[in-house]
Amino acid sequence: MSQYSLSRPDMQSVSRLQTRLTARAGIWHGLAMLNSQSTQDDQDQTIDTTTESLFMEDLWTGEDEDAMEDDTVRLLLVDQPIEVVPFTDTSYGKAILHLGDAGLMRHLSSLGVFRDQQRKISVLLGSRPITSPDTVLYLQTPDRPHGLGIFDGVIGLVPVEVDSGNSNGGAGRRHRFAVNSSDLNEYIEDHSALLAEAEDTAFEVAPFRIAHGDDLDSIPEMIDGDLLIDATFHTIQWAEDRTIHVLKDLQIDGDVLLEGLTFNVGGEIRLGVDENFSSADEIQLRDVTLFSRSRIFFARNVIFEGSAMALGDVEIYSNAQIVNKSVIASNGEPGKNKGEEKARGQGASGANPAKPSNPFTIYVRDEATVDGVLLNLNSKGGIKIEPQTELRGILWAEGSVCHEGRLDGAVKAKVLVSSEETTGTTRNIMDGSVRSLDNIGEYHLPYFIGELTILEWRE
Repeated sequence: MSQYSLSRPDMQSVSRLQTRLTARAGIWHGLAMLNSQSTQDDQDQTIDTTTESLFMEDLWTGEDEDAMEDDTVRLLLVDQPIEVVPFTDTSYGKAILHLGDAGLMRHLSSLGVFRDQQRKISVLLGSRPITSPDTVLYLQTPDRPHGLGIFDGVIGLVPVEVDSGNSNGGAGRRHRFAVNSSDLNEYIEDHSALLAEAEDTAFEVAPFRIAHGDDLDSIPEMIDGDLLIDATFHTIQWAEDRTIHVLKDLQIDGDVLLEGLTFNVGGEIRLGVDENFSSADEIQLRDVTLFSRSRIFFARNVIFEGSAMALGDVEIYSNAQIVNKSVIASNGEPGKNKGEEKARGQGASGANPAKPSNPFTIYVRDEATVDGVLLNLNSKGGIKIEPQTELRGILWAEGSVCHEGRLDGAVKAKVLVSSEETTGTTRNIMDGSVRSLDNIGEYHLPYFIGELTILEWRE
């Protein structure tokens, strides 16, 4: 054993070392449980490398394998931590597993317990389906796109059955391009249930308006109405690990900095849509999670870092910035938005845009920029990227993509379309440009897409 290894505290004690190993085994055990719950048939998987999620599965006891197959023993987000024995020999200790929410990802922790020692390890779970910078287009047909667009790379094929809703790639294994509908529905139901619970317990109030930082302490966890954070006259800074349930709309304007917050919203989320804004104002949302049962608007002077999911449209316009590999998702269906009578966000020209007739649910226009993943989850919807926009990352659509801007990264779509020809086409049309991105593997997708993967490991 090397001098370096002996110098580490965990290597100086057999108990400490075994505790660490038990905690690590607990992580792999928990990951296998989650994969089993998603596919219900992971026992036939072949383990190719030590990076596979089921590596060393044979070390687990028959008792725990039976428990994994039993639907009554599941690792769930809302449950209390569960205790497992990850090794065949119970004398090696136990692991206590806990599954937590991390925006559109998942957080799994394992507390290894051996004799009088404890050691905690945590991982971030998600998906990394695109890792090669060489392939820039993932399509159902190998045809080179028509139109004025250019792309620097090759075309990869996505099996038709994957885009038609088949979440498994054979032998109980999730295909790396498939949306797991059960996991997605569970995610939506969990957030909707929290809003329903809030509606039962919250008092109905007039629009809740915050105009000063001193007012932040008065915000309850559940608001049966609208929440307006208006920093037009006073800068508001709010950094807290907290979840706020808003049953109606959330609107943020002015000079605002929010960090670490989660907003679960029953109506629309409108960021920077007020006409009477100051060019000096900046709406910064850092490490923030948004969920809306309606639409989300990212508008003037907005800088967003985190994850956002809308069950309706997502619009990114004016000079809004999506930064630091954020994930923006829509599960909407064109024409199915709630609150359609409400005014839409103002465009750069200041005029109210009419509801587009195109079959898209994510729009990027004006001088908006994106560094992250734009994710259309409904096969009837799609993504519209207008000219002049610049993006880095991934455009991922279960439906169509109309790309007229500039992208460094990759596009995955059922079909590429143009502004003039949006439906009924089987050929690919692209007027924008796509260039390869060397660090494309650093852009992660939610846990309900593709193969569940460990994205970060913390000991």
